[in-house]
Amino acid sequence: MNPKFIRADSPKGSKGLSVTYYCEDGSSVTRTGGFRTWRNQNPGNISAKGAFAKTHGSIGESGGFAVFPSYEIGRTAIFSLLKTATYQVRTLDLTIEKYAPKKDGNNPKRYKKLVHQWTGLDLNRQVKSLTEKELETLVNAIERMEGYKSG
Repeated sequence: MNPKFIRADSPKGSKGLSVTYYCEDGSSVTRTGGFRTWRNQNPGNISAKGAFAKTHGSIGESGGFAVFPSYEIGRTAIFSLLKTATYQVRTLDLTIEKYAPKKDGNNPKRYKKLVHQWTGLDLNRQVKSLTEKELETLVNAIERMEGYKSG
């Protein structure tokens, strides 16, 4: 049985390179190394800012990104984010610009090119027009772009 994590944070001085998960029974587990997406169990690199992450299961923050209690909860949060009104009315092109903005150090042009290449989706389509299968393909591409390597 997997432990139930109730909160998480980065130890002081770790600069987000470690995340400690605290369990109900008082024990803890620390993830070190790998990609931030793995350490935070946040395959979409969803921001910790605002209420979205907290209302979708986040139990902490590390390096400005939400920390989720499991990979599955983190992955489900990507679907939930894309189903918000903010994203539903956008084209995939504009969705990627919002999701991975240049101001955050991303390369939206490259992001769009690879998402299109990996999904075959027309970037001029609105997110709300995607079938569940197409949405899953998009989430898979986002996860791939954000990187997910264990430590």
